[in-house]
Amino acid sequence: FVAGGGSRGESVHILTRPFKASLDGEPLSGFRSAKVRALLAYLAVESDRRWPRTTLAYLLWPDLPGKNAQSNLRNAISNLRNVIGDPRQDPPFLLIYQDALQFNPQSDAWLDTRAFLDLVASAGETGAGFQRRENLERLERALSLYRGDFMEDFSVPSVPLEEWILFQSEHMRQKRLQALRFLAGSYHQLRESDRAIDLCRRWIELEPWDELAHRLLMRLLFENGQRNAALAHYEACRQR
Repeated sequence: FVAGGGSRGESVHILTRPFKASLDGEPLSGFRSAKVRALLAYLAVESDRRWPRTTLAYLLWPDLPGKNAQSNLRNAISNLRNVIGDPRQDPPFLLIYQDALQFNPQSDAWLDTRAFLDLVASAGETGAGFQRRENLERLERALSLYRGDFMEDFSVPSVPLEEWILFQSEHMRQKRLQALRFLAGSYHQLRESDRAIDLCRRWIELEPWDELAHRLLMRLLFENGQRNAALAHYEACRQR
């Protein structure tokens, strides 16, 4: 899972479903609090820009006065740098500025969320592209990375952070639905019924009120010689 080694052969591997982080395959330890873990996750996911220290302080300590929140943030940054061994990295994982902080997008890090989104995006944005075998394989790999909702079971007493987690979770969920829809439809057109049926069931499990998914599953069952199963599913949908 970890990208190629840097100059010192060290790389960080971050999972957000549920949260896990490792350095050179060894689980990271020494986080002083869940908020330090949250800081790492937030910076890694939002690595495309610098984040003002005031924004990060408010994100994690919205109920504290500004000076207290800033003091907590300085301590959190110090702890995080020690945990991920940042002082000895070249390039470093964190870009530290006087008034801002950024996770270095050029550092040797692997993030499941980034890998998931990149695979979905690389498969294309139109339905026709998904029928190419290499695009189907990309989407299959993307789905294999989806191990649960974003930052599930991660509890931090901060409304702004909870809102960010909720937003990210829904965004990932919609991307997963997109992949399931296109894969199920593509395998149907390719006449790979068993795979299409399995994906359709996963689609329905994620979005039980989507009539398109139910109609496709009934069609797939019928075309696969499972007429009774198709009728039973129709009746279950009608009753629901």
